[in-house]
Amino acid sequence: MEARSSDSKYHVILFPFMSKGHTFPLLDLARLLLRRPDFIVTVFTTSGNHSFIANSLSDTTAFIIDLPFPQNVPQIPAGVESTDQLPSMSLFAPFALSTRLMQPDFENAIETLPPVSFMVSDGFLWWTLDSANKFGFPRLVSYGMCIYSSCLLKSATEHRLLFGPESDDELITLPQFPWIKVTRNDFDSPFTDSEPSEREPHQKPTWIKWLDQKLEQGRSVLYVAFGSQVDISPQQLKEIAIGLMESRVNFLWVTRAKELELGGEFELEERTGDRGIVVREWELMEGEMGKEVRKNVKEHGEAAGKAMEVGRGSSWRTLDALVNDLITGAAHGIR
Repeated sequence: MEARSSDSKYHVILFPFMSKGHTFPLLDLARLLLRRPDFIVTVFTTSGNHSFIANSLSDTTAFIIDLPFPQNVPQIPAGVESTDQLPSMSLFAPFALSTRLMQPDFENAIETLPPVSFMVSDGFLWWTLDSANKFGFPRLVSYGMCIYSSCLLKSATEHRLLFGPESDDELITLPQFPWIKVTRNDFDSPFTDSEPSEREPHQKPTWIKWLDQKLEQGRSVLYVAFGSQVDISPQQLKEIAIGLMESRVNFLWVTRAKELELGGEFELEERTGDRGIVVREWELMEGEMGKEVRKNVKEHGEAAGKAMEVGRGSSWRTLDALVNDLITGAAHGIR
């Protein structure tokens, strides 16, 4: 991307980690920042992630710069540029560490851009802090999760509230959040059960009872789950199902929709008898429990909508104040 001039006064760099869950929040932030007519936004990514980001921001004025993803990284297959393409999440650490090799290209690109007011980059791109310091602009970190939750966890960790003996009636307080005053007794069972065995048998899901039975029999259980990122082909799923049937091992398979269809095709549970059990994760959204979950989601969505109401919502005002502080500080050389 060649150097460009702009009438916009402030220039923001956004650099999300190559994972969808970490990228979406920064794309939303790009839209919010671009509501201000005096802002331009540049998003950094890689060639393999360009189309996804470009499609997401196609109706905005955001600029997108592609950086070459490191090649010949040990353990990382060629062409893999996002976590959902990793053959195993055990490769997450080498994948994240390899992004450090992008720093020279990142800094070369910055030199061609208009002056940067501030940058927001993902926590897994830790090395971007060194780049921000080198070029003299502020850098904020994004972890792809709720900032409020992040602050609570940071405070609880700093004050060692997650360690040491716990009392059921001892008041738990966080100095930075004086309005939070709770005890363990404030939480309902079974959330506070110290041991799963304390639950009444009729409260236990079928798969828990099955696992308890295997424990009593002294038998090991193979856990099978592929999460939401790894895409397993139908042929691979069939081979796994056949392997489970022929292996004679005890197994617990947490399924997604297409995996459930395969299980039905093979009559997996019927053919393996008591050796295997399939856990259907979407059962939560069925029945009365599902209705309650959907009701809560709707209420939280409405509250979030009010918080982000342009010019009036609490989150909108907070973001506006943060941006104003950053650009004011940058104007006075404060980082």
